[in-house]
Amino acid sequence: MSTKSSSEVSHHDAESGELLFFEELARNRRNSWTRADPFKAIIDPISTYGWRVKLPDGDIHTVALAKQRDRFVGRCDCKGFQFHDGACAHLCTIRKADFGDVPDIYGDPVSISSTEVRDEPPKPDLTVLTYAERNAFVACRMGGVGVREYQRECEYSSPGTVSNLLRRAEDKLEEQESKPLVLTDGGHIDRAQLSDSLTGARRVPGEVRR
Repeated sequence: MSTKSSSEVSHHDAESGELLFFEELARNRRNSWTRADPFKAIIDPISTYGWRVKLPDGDIHTVALAKQRDRFVGRCDCKGFQFHDGACAHLCTIRKADFGDVPDIYGDPVSISSTEVRDEPPKPDLTVLTYAERNAFVACRMGGVGVREYQRECEYSSPGTVSNLLRRAEDKLEEQESKPLVLTDGGHIDRAQLSDSLTGARRVPGEVRR
């Protein structure tokens, strides 16, 4: 059996497959649906959208499957999927396992993930920082640049300068998050609505960013 891999099968593999109508297969008692038995199958997850599936009477095949709102999309490398319409028994096995919370070979419940884009977490409002603090925070905390590497790039002569900038920046941001702005009518508003977190450009409530 394989080991888990986070990149072997992506959502693009599922989206480049076909629309799959599992309810129709179940209603018509199609062979691919009745043959699928997640409790007797070996289900090996290889990524968020991919599994290797082995049925008791077959070989190992790679499945890519994802949700798109109220529908499913996917594909399988088996001949049944390539030469017949609809989902094969391997795809049906994953669908049944997802519906019934059947565990994979690692003991985790099989779950079919969605390809819908989720909202990004809000960015911190960096307008409370000085120019040097902001640059250090963006480079090291948001850009992944190492502290010592950034220290060399900026040619700071004093050791610990960047670390001190980052500490002050993080203290200010933590304090800012705990103090919501109070409007004149007594209401509250998120600071992120009033400024661009990277440029520091100020905006007024209700303004639409373009």
